Amino acid sequence: MSAAKRPYHAREAVRLLLLLLSCCLPACRTASPIGLLRQPAEEVARYGQFEIAFRLEEPLDHAWLTDASALGARFTSPSGRMVQVAAFRTRDFENELREFHWERASVSGLKIYVDESQWPDSIWLTVFLDNVRLVNTETGDEKTLGDFEQGPAGWESVGCDAAPSDEVAVQGDRSLRMDMSLGEPQVWPGALLPVDGEDWSAYHELRFSAYLQANVRSGRIRAEYLTAAGQKVQAGAALRGELQLDQWTEIVWDLTPPPPEFWHEAVPVGEPYYAVRFMPREPGTHRYQILRDGKVVHRGRFRCVPSDLPAPMRTSAADGAYFEREDGRPWLAVGENVCWYGRGRTFDYEQWLNRLAEAGGNYCRIWMPPWAFAVEWGGLGRYRLDRAHELDYVLKLARRLDIYVMLCLDYHGAFLRRGGTWADNPYNAAKGGPCARPLDFFLSEEATQLYRRRLRYLVARYATYGNLLAWEFFNEVEYVADYEGEALADWHRRMARYLRAADPYDHLITTSFGGAKGDRAVWDLPEMQYVQSHNYSDGDWADTAAKWVRFQRALYPKPVLFGEFGIHHDGGESSRADPLGIHLHNGIWGSVMAGGAGTAMTWWWDSYVHPRDLYHHFRSLSEFVDGVNWTQGFRPLESYRLAFKYDEPRQCAGAVFLAGEHSSWNSAPFNLPQTFHVDAGGKLDRPELLSDLLHGTWGRPELHNPQTFVVTYPEAGEFQVRVSGVSVWGGANLQVLVDGVERLSREFLDTDDTTETIDQHDGVYTIPIESGTHTVTVLNDGRDWFYVSYILKGQWRLRTPKARVMGLTGPDDTLVWL
Repeated sequence: MSAAKRPYHAREAVRLLLLLLSCCLPACRTASPIGLLRQPAEEVARYGQFEIAFRLEEPLDHAWLTDASALGARFTSPSGRMVQVAAFRTRDFENELREFHWERASVSGLKIYVDESQWPDSIWLTVFLDNVRLVNTETGDEKTLGDFEQGPAGWESVGCDAAPSDEVAVQGDRSLRMDMSLGEPQVWPGALLPVDGEDWSAYHELRFSAYLQANVRSGRIRAEYLTAAGQKVQAGAALRGELQLDQWTEIVWDLTPPPPEFWHEAVPVGEPYYAVRFMPREPGTHRYQILRDGKVVHRGRFRCVPSDLPAPMRTSAADGAYFEREDGRPWLAVGENVCWYGRGRTFDYEQWLNRLAEAGGNYCRIWMPPWAFAVEWGGLGRYRLDRAHELDYVLKLARRLDIYVMLCLDYHGAFLRRGGTWADNPYNAAKGGPCARPLDFFLSEEATQLYRRRLRYLVARYATYGNLLAWEFFNEVEYVADYEGEALADWHRRMARYLRAADPYDHLITTSFGGAKGDRAVWDLPEMQYVQSHNYSDGDWADTAAKWVRFQRALYPKPVLFGEFGIHHDGGESSRADPLGIHLHNGIWGSVMAGGAGTAMTWWWDSYVHPRDLYHHFRSLSEFVDGVNWTQGFRPLESYRLAFKYDEPRQCAGAVFLAGEHSSWNSAPFNLPQTFHVDAGGKLDRPELLSDLLHGTWGRPELHNPQTFVVTYPEAGEFQVRVSGVSVWGGANLQVLVDGVERLSREFLDTDDTTETIDQHDGVYTIPIESGTHTVTVLNDGRDWFYVSYILKGQWRLRTPKARVMGLTGPDDTLVWL
């Protein structure tokens, strides 16, 4: 052996000793600060999830999540890229499939009450209750729960003053009088009858009579019962009848159970523990170190292998109007909102997402609202591990189906005093939080720190999903109470920068507004990486979707997605008005063919798309666009011409549909009286001033906005007013004048209990029109608002065919939709 080789062997001996020491480092400590629960995987798919699970021998100051240096891990990729991530508290759950059925064998209480969100704010109500009974509709047998002749008979008041009264009664001499003031906080005032596990299974209906005294003409009342097992059964749409001013109304609840439904119950397994997650983006060997208080307490490695799992999304460098995967593959969003589960909880997503994927869908939107996936609801800074598990379950399901998810972190209703959940928001000072009012959430430094802590938890737990398309801060943020544009823009800037620094995988960041335009102060922020539109109207959705996509694309050098759309505020009404999904078909095609980064996203997933099995509309589009290179540089298709074979305009019978673009309860030009002209071809001047909401003279009298149309009919025709929703807060009246003479008047009372907005007055109201030029004025001289659009039937001089061509053209492809 030569002397020249001896230093080499010495160096190798030292390296070997250091390697042995590093491998046994945890075992060499007298008290290891962590204990691995299971052996980490040795092989992980690219864009998959590597997880280390462990318990601590010493507790953390903050039990749910800490900074990565306090407890976390450092990962080093084959190329040398280093990522440090925080540990988070979690727990294992098993999803047990259960069958849901209405339980009436052990009832513990009945409540009849008022939901404050369905009545005007700050009013007094007096409701008399009488003749409460259960009915067997087959035998006629009845069980009386309250006739109040001998007193309250066990009934208790909840959030109101209640006592027997002899003022009015539906039978006998007495009833139960309930005096209530509607305002904050929400208490859902009414009357409660406790019972001791009674068996109601022999009865098919609950019936009771109610009498209303108030300064509104009508209103809705609710009912629910509780079982001894804690199950709350609410009447919902099964409760028929509505209170009418100064008269008795019988309310009927059909107790017949619906068909069986199935649901997932998350059952905890074992004790809570800590975990670290990492998403490998490079094939090869990755090394990691677990850190506790800045010190390495464990080392390891794993191998990343190629896979077809969804890769994180980014804005395309080749064409900033579209998305592409991190691996460079262009991508177009095809999907719908599936924002929260129903009674089936995560089992619902098994139905919805599988059907969407079968139809070629690759995208959905999910909220984190209080009633579903919210992790921080019920305790400020304390996170619901069962809800966190449910979101994990759905994200994994979506990843398996190659469906990307836009995750909405908060919804505006959590910051609304009335009609929202601010009263229960853990950030509310009344609940121990730092915010005396909703706006303080965006201004308070303490609220900011708490929110950032939640963001860190969400990043640590969910950023490792390659199919997480984007973090969406808010749904329709301008509807939060006391909205201030400058403050909200600044909040989005600060939070987006923080989130960008915290997320090692650079998921996209966005937010959303309720109107199609949104707030330019927010959309101009470079931190907002794509723009969203929301819009609901019963107009021509091929044109409406395309118009707003083009509008946004002209303003912002970013991708544009239509986050929500629909023809009605209610899924049931959408189903009745358009059972075949024509507006759904037109909306998703119109948005794509106008240059949107994906399809417009229908809202009614659970009450419209799934029950009507309308997924085939996604299939037709997904098959058409399959294989298209979306980042080739598409531009709107404009070099085409449609024309008649003759020179003169064609006179033909037809219908012109006029629908407004705005719904607002704030001062605006379209909430003023306006006069429009319709030309001989049926074209409306100044369409931007046409409102789809007619305000009355009581709720917001300063917004009262009669609409007058100057129209020339070559021969006799029709002017039709289409109503699609009336306010529950006082109803409304429709009045139509032709040349100053009243031709139609309808009073819209609230007598429907199936939706928050009255729909029993929906329909088309027709006024015959004689030939010649006429002024037609449509106004609402009632108390509150209703939605409206117009259909003009007559003879029109058409200069171009009644057909639409939309499309995109690029260097490689031209896409045309006729």
